[in-house]
Amino acid sequence: MAALPRVLSVDPTGRLSRVVRTAIDLSDLSVVQVDVPGGAEALEELRFAPATLVVTAVALDGKDPDTDGITLATRIKREYPLIPVVVIADPDEAEEEIATDAAFLYLRRPVEAAQVMRIINAGINFRDIFLAAQQPARRLEPEVDMGGIPPLDPHFVGRVVDSLANDVRPMAILLVNRAGEILYENGAAGYLDRDALLAALAPAVRGNISMSEVVGKQPSVLHFYDGDQYDIFTLSVGFHYTLCIVMDGQGGQRQFGAVNRFGRRAVEDLLVMLGPSAFGLEIPKPAEEAPPRRRATVKAITQEIAISDVVLERAETWESEPAAPPPEPEPVQMEPIADFDVSILDASLENLDALLAEADDLFDPERLAEIADESRRDRGPLTYDEARQLGILQ
Repeated sequence: MAALPRVLSVDPTGRLSRVVRTAIDLSDLSVVQVDVPGGAEALEELRFAPATLVVTAVALDGKDPDTDGITLATRIKREYPLIPVVVIADPDEAEEEIATDAAFLYLRRPVEAAQVMRIINAGINFRDIFLAAQQPARRLEPEVDMGGIPPLDPHFVGRVVDSLANDVRPMAILLVNRAGEILYENGAAGYLDRDALLAALAPAVRGNISMSEVVGKQPSVLHFYDGDQYDIFTLSVGFHYTLCIVMDGQGGQRQFGAVNRFGRRAVEDLLVMLGPSAFGLEIPKPAEEAPPRRRATVKAITQEIAISDVVLERAETWESEPAAPPPEPEPVQMEPIADFDVSILDASLENLDALLAEADDLFDPERLAEIADESRRDRGPLTYDEARQLGILQ
């Protein structure tokens, strides 16, 4: 049976030991951790049993007070060149001048939890800790700027992912955003080449966004990758996140039903927290080019038009129907005069009855003849025309 990896932490306060223990527990690794307070104790422990990785603080106590973390790291690399050593300084400690070609890795707090996990995983798996300390070089670079990524509460994510881990019992679970960053890990994710995993997820994320126009505005995607060493399930959490569930290559197929059931439930919980922003993208629309303006063409007039055929119209707007004339005003009716005195108009009208009697003579033929004779007494008889004018003849 192969011996378990040994991680030696050197810190009199115990804070660094807790950081190392937390990273090991989150990675679900089988590791023997040994904690010592000072440099002399660390060298004695290494002579007793060589360590796979050494993590030390800068300020140390113990039997040799002159030995600090940097001196200890230099001595360990000189006596045990194959053991990777990490030195972590506190923020209040003086800045140390470390050569660029130093044999040990020097970090300064605060350090990211993901970075510590990558370093510990690389150290116990005999990989380059300097490369593991760097941010993953391969990121998902979208072809177009799709705007910002909606945030998620890490505590809420931790509860959802941990509950999913209890239901499906995977090797590891990772929540990754579309920029290629790991938001949360659970289990032994250190066994995976996470840089390669993040790079492989990039086409799937772009494919989900492209397929949304085909299947609907809010697609739900479940992918299964069956391998000899690992079986990997990926579930889309909107357009911005992907949930990766890693299983052992021999039993992943049997967990398809559990992953489909509990994995989709976890995705729904995350989508509720994201809200409408889960499927929101800020893709800039390309500027629409204005259609080219057509040049006006002037056609030559070759046909002569007679002047009589030309219809000239006045520059007026003619109404289809003539306007109706305005209504005539109603005549003003005066109130009748009850006691009207005719004498006020003409004194000759005082004897109205005599006047009316004389007017009746005009309509009596005999009286008209007498009147004519009296008027023609000195001028002779009436002519035909004069009789008609007088109304004697009709």
